[in-house]
Amino acid sequence: MSERAGGRRWQIGLVLVVLGAACSASPPQRGAGPAAAGTAAPMPVKTAAPVASAPSAAPATTAAQVNTIVIHEADLFGEIQSRTGATVNVAPLVATRTPPGVGVKGVLFRGVEDQGNTAWLAIADVTVKKESNGGSDMQLTIDDEKKDALIGGKKVNHFTKGVRVKLRWEY
Repeated sequence: MSERAGGRRWQIGLVLVVLGAACSASPPQRGAGPAAAGTAAPMPVKTAAPVASAPSAAPATTAAQVNTIVIHEADLFGEIQSRTGATVNVAPLVATRTPPGVGVKGVLFRGVEDQGNTAWLAIADVTVKKESNGGSDMQLTIDDEKKDALIGGKKVNHFTKGVRVKLRWEY
Protein backbone atom coordinates (compact mmCIF):
# COMPACT_ATOMS: atom_id res chain seq x y z
CA MET A 1 0.00 0.00 0.00
CA SER A 2 1.39 3.38 -0.92
CA GLU A 3 2.04 6.07 1.63
CA ARG A 4 -0.38 8.42 -0.14
CA ALA A 5 -3.25 5.91 -0.02
CA GLY A 6 -2.58 5.23 3.66
CA GLY A 7 -2.64 8.98 4.42
CA ARG A 8 -5.92 9.41 2.54
CA ARG A 9 -7.52 6.57 4.50
CA TRP A 10 -6.32 8.08 7.74
CA GLN A 11 -7.85 11.47 6.82
CA ILE A 12 -11.18 9.87 5.87
CA GLY A 13 -11.17 7.91 9.12
CA LEU A 14 -10.45 11.07 11.10
CA VAL A 15 -13.33 12.89 9.39
CA LEU A 16 -15.67 9.99 10.18
CA VAL A 17 -14.56 9.94 13.81
CA VAL A 18 -15.04 13.71 14.14
CA LEU A 19 -18.48 13.53 12.50
CA GLY A 20 -19.44 10.60 14.67
CA ALA A 21 -18.40 12.51 17.79
CA ALA A 22 -20.40 15.55 16.73
CA CYS A 23 -23.52 13.50 15.93
CA SER A 24 -23.59 11.13 18.90
CA ALA A 25 -23.80 11.71 22.62
CA SER A 26 -20.98 9.29 23.43
CA PRO A 27 -17.38 10.41 22.91
CA PRO A 28 -15.33 8.70 20.18
CA GLN A 29 -13.18 5.80 21.35
CA ARG A 30 -9.43 5.99 20.84
CA GLY A 31 -7.85 3.43 18.64
CA ALA A 32 -10.96 2.91 16.54
CA GLY A 33 -9.52 4.71 13.52
CA PRO A 34 -6.92 3.59 11.00
CA ALA A 35 -4.18 3.92 13.63
CA ALA A 36 -5.52 0.75 15.26
CA ALA A 37 -4.83 -1.22 12.10
CA GLY A 38 -1.10 -0.73 12.66
CA THR A 39 -0.42 1.37 9.57
CA ALA A 40 0.72 4.45 11.44
CA ALA A 41 1.75 5.54 14.91
CA PRO A 42 -1.17 6.44 17.19
CA MET A 43 -1.89 10.15 17.14
CA PRO A 44 -4.14 12.15 19.44
CA VAL A 45 -7.57 12.70 17.94
CA LYS A 46 -8.71 16.28 17.73
CA THR A 47 -12.42 16.91 17.80
CA ALA A 48 -13.99 19.86 16.08
CA ALA A 49 -15.39 22.66 18.20
CA PRO A 50 -19.15 22.44 18.55
CA VAL A 51 -21.03 24.60 16.11
CA ALA A 52 -23.85 26.73 17.48
CA SER A 53 -27.17 26.11 15.81
CA ALA A 54 -30.75 27.17 16.39
CA PRO A 55 -32.66 24.83 18.68
CA SER A 56 -34.92 22.61 16.65
CA ALA A 57 -37.39 21.93 19.48
CA ALA A 58 -39.03 25.36 19.32
CA PRO A 59 -39.75 26.57 15.78
CA ALA A 60 -39.80 30.27 15.11
CA THR A 61 -43.22 31.80 15.68
CA THR A 62 -44.80 33.99 13.09
CA ALA A 63 -47.43 36.69 13.52
CA ALA A 64 -50.12 34.25 12.36
CA GLN A 65 -49.18 31.72 15.06
CA VAL A 66 -49.49 34.15 17.97
CA ASN A 67 -52.74 33.76 19.89
CA THR A 68 -54.96 36.41 18.42
CA ILE A 69 -58.27 37.41 19.87
CA VAL A 70 -60.81 38.23 17.21
CA ILE A 71 -63.84 40.27 18.17
CA HIS A 72 -66.76 40.41 15.80
CA GLU A 73 -69.56 42.95 16.07
CA ALA A 74 -73.12 42.67 14.85
CA ASP A 75 -75.91 45.22 14.68
CA LEU A 76 -79.67 44.99 14.97
CA PHE A 77 -81.64 48.02 13.83
CA GLY A 78 -85.08 48.59 15.28
CA GLU A 79 -87.61 50.95 16.74
CA ILE A 80 -88.50 51.52 20.39
CA GLN A 81 -92.07 50.45 21.20
CA SER A 82 -92.20 51.15 24.94
CA ARG A 83 -90.27 51.45 28.17
CA THR A 84 -91.37 50.19 31.57
CA GLY A 85 -88.84 50.80 34.35
CA ALA A 86 -85.55 49.25 33.26
CA THR A 87 -87.13 47.22 30.42
CA VAL A 88 -87.27 48.50 26.84
CA ASN A 89 -89.30 46.81 24.08
CA VAL A 90 -87.72 47.10 20.64
CA ALA A 91 -89.33 46.03 17.37
CA PRO A 92 -86.48 44.59 15.27
CA LEU A 93 -86.30 45.76 11.65
CA VAL A 94 -82.98 44.55 10.23
CA ALA A 95 -80.07 42.55 11.68
CA THR A 96 -76.58 42.10 10.23
CA ARG A 97 -76.46 38.68 11.88
CA THR A 98 -78.85 36.28 13.63
CA PRO A 99 -80.44 38.32 16.44
CA PRO A 100 -78.78 37.89 19.85
CA GLY A 101 -80.03 35.37 22.37
CA VAL A 102 -81.10 35.86 25.98
CA GLY A 103 -78.28 37.12 28.22
CA VAL A 104 -76.22 38.76 25.47
CA LYS A 105 -74.86 42.15 26.49
CA GLY A 106 -74.61 45.07 24.09
CA VAL A 107 -74.83 48.80 23.61
CA LEU A 108 -78.01 50.56 22.51
CA PHE A 109 -77.55 53.56 20.21
CA ARG A 110 -80.06 56.18 19.12
CA GLY A 111 -80.09 57.52 15.58
CA VAL A 112 -79.71 61.29 15.42
CA GLU A 113 -80.38 63.02 12.09
CA ASP A 114 -77.96 65.79 11.24
CA GLN A 115 -78.33 67.42 7.81
CA GLY A 116 -79.37 64.17 6.13
CA ASN A 117 -76.73 62.03 7.86
CA THR A 118 -77.45 59.67 10.74
CA ALA A 119 -75.11 59.78 13.71
CA TRP A 120 -75.37 57.09 16.38
CA LEU A 121 -75.40 58.21 20.02
CA ALA A 122 -74.84 55.59 22.77
CA ILE A 123 -77.79 55.79 25.17
CA ALA A 124 -77.50 52.62 27.31
CA ASP A 125 -75.64 49.40 28.06
CA VAL A 126 -78.24 46.63 27.83
CA THR A 127 -78.77 42.88 28.24
CA VAL A 128 -81.21 40.88 26.12
CA LYS A 129 -84.06 39.74 28.38
CA LYS A 130 -86.32 38.18 25.72
CA GLU A 131 -85.47 37.27 22.13
CA SER A 132 -87.51 38.32 19.15
CA ASN A 133 -89.36 35.28 17.80
CA GLY A 134 -91.16 35.61 14.48
CA GLY A 135 -91.83 39.34 14.50
CA SER A 136 -92.42 39.83 18.24
CA ASP A 137 -90.70 42.61 20.13
CA MET A 138 -87.35 42.07 21.77
CA GLN A 139 -87.06 42.98 25.46
CA LEU A 140 -83.87 44.62 26.71
CA THR A 141 -82.89 45.32 30.31
CA ILE A 142 -81.08 48.63 30.83
CA ASP A 143 -77.87 47.98 32.79
CA ASP A 144 -76.45 51.51 32.58
CA GLU A 145 -78.36 54.42 31.12
CA LYS A 146 -76.18 57.16 29.62
CA LYS A 147 -77.94 60.13 31.21
CA ASP A 148 -75.31 62.53 29.90
CA ALA A 149 -76.18 61.75 26.25
CA LEU A 150 -77.38 65.14 24.99
CA ILE A 151 -78.86 66.11 21.64
CA GLY A 152 -78.22 69.71 20.63
CA GLY A 153 -76.95 70.42 24.15
CA LYS A 154 -80.31 69.46 25.69
CA LYS A 155 -81.48 66.48 27.73
CA VAL A 156 -83.91 64.31 25.76
CA ASN A 157 -85.95 61.22 26.64
CA HIS A 158 -84.25 58.68 24.36
CA PHE A 159 -86.76 55.91 25.07
CA THR A 160 -89.93 57.27 23.47
CA LYS A 161 -92.03 55.27 21.01
CA GLY A 162 -90.83 55.39 17.42
CA VAL A 163 -87.18 56.30 18.14
CA ARG A 164 -84.82 54.46 15.74
CA VAL A 165 -82.19 52.48 17.62
CA LYS A 166 -79.26 50.20 16.90
CA LEU A 167 -78.24 47.36 19.21
CA ARG A 168 -74.56 46.42 18.81
CA TRP A 169 -73.15 43.31 20.43
CA GLU A 170 -69.93 41.35 20.24
CA TYR A 171 -69.61 37.65 19.53
